[in-house]
Amino acid sequence: MRILVLSNFYPPEFIGGYELGCSRVVSILQQRGHICHVLTSKFGEATSTNEITRNLFFGMHGRAPQRFGRIRTALKDQLDRSTVRKAIRRCSPNVVYVWNPMFLSPGVFDEIKRTGIPVCFFISDEWPGRWMTDEHAGWSRLRASLCFSPASFVARTASVLLRTSTSLEELQFQHCHLASEYLLRKLCSGGIQLNDAWVTHWGVDRERYLCERLWDLPAKRFLYAGQLSEHKGVHTGLEAFAIVAKANPHLNLTLTLAGAADNKDYDRGLSAIAAKHGVGDRIRRLGRVSELELAETYKSHDSLLFTSIWEEPFSIALVEGMTSGMAVLSTLTGGTGELVRNNINALVFPPGDLAECVRQFERLTSDAELCRRLSIEAVNSTSCLTLTQLVDSIESHFAKLVNKRTVA
Repeated sequence: MRILVLSNFYPPEFIGGYELGCSRVVSILQQRGHICHVLTSKFGEATSTNEITRNLFFGMHGRAPQRFGRIRTALKDQLDRSTVRKAIRRCSPNVVYVWNPMFLSPGVFDEIKRTGIPVCFFISDEWPGRWMTDEHAGWSRLRASLCFSPASFVARTASVLLRTSTSLEELQFQHCHLASEYLLRKLCSGGIQLNDAWVTHWGVDRERYLCERLWDLPAKRFLYAGQLSEHKGVHTGLEAFAIVAKANPHLNLTLTLAGAADNKDYDRGLSAIAAKHGVGDRIRRLGRVSELELAETYKSHDSLLFTSIWEEPFSIALVEGMTSGMAVLSTLTGGTGELVRNNINALVFPPGDLAECVRQFERLTSDAELCRRLSIEAVNSTSCLTLTQLVDSIESHFAKLVNKRTVA
């Protein structure tokens, strides 16, 4: 098959694990003989290649008002439509795989829709709801621009020159692959129409993460892997660690933070927590690390902290850490409960509950048998969550879409 992959980010430009995951899926599809071309935004410094076109405008979202803002929105939409048409002519795809269009112009789908090419959506968070209803992002913003006379005139003029469309038909989410049951329920309850929707949890390359753990001692080396952001609850996990480490200096506990902070004030706040408890020397910051480096980092640590406050749809870091046999300390937000079971394959605390987080920390640092049991169950729980089964599911649905169109 020839597959056009559409995404707002694509490595080396990424924010979280799902952008990295997109590149992994594309790589496996290519290994299986499919021809893939990625169409993504200009975000970052990476340049286009034969297999990746980085030419879509990024920024259909609310910032400080700009002069001629609606005209710019309408013009960027027309240029993006032209970019899509060129990409389709270039790779003649059998199917279009939409990974995440957040902050891209929705006009690109009008151009795709006109071709009749089957479109499949991968949905890893609540972007359909925000993209369709948020007045500063996507659909609503472009619609408001096209209703503004000067902007609509610019759009119509550009559409004639670029041979694109100025329409904005209501988008139907057909053929939707979702990352969790929670996400499916959440979007449907919010009024988003998802047709032909199925759930396949994220999978990993197990051979990359599996490792032997002896558990002669309880957990000492703790790891947080992900964005250093308030909604991720990093501050709660860090302070709980600091309290336990300060109270038990003989244990020589350490905490590694693998990830970057976008908010400098929040980042300084994390440092302030460590300084307040006098454990700054026990905390190591790795910054953003590659997939290969992160796999080795899991193996060199005992326990993974998953401290999210927000309704996390389904965490890739959790699957990776549990596959490597880490003793997990986690919240149960969003779709996390579809993987994590308290006192069976992880220890759980309510989001933001520092006292309970400290209590669970103390259990992990004092009970080697508990850590061993959690570790074994964590590995068993992720045994079916592999990249192979994930790509099998994607490939199977693509084949159905292509065959259905061929028969029609």
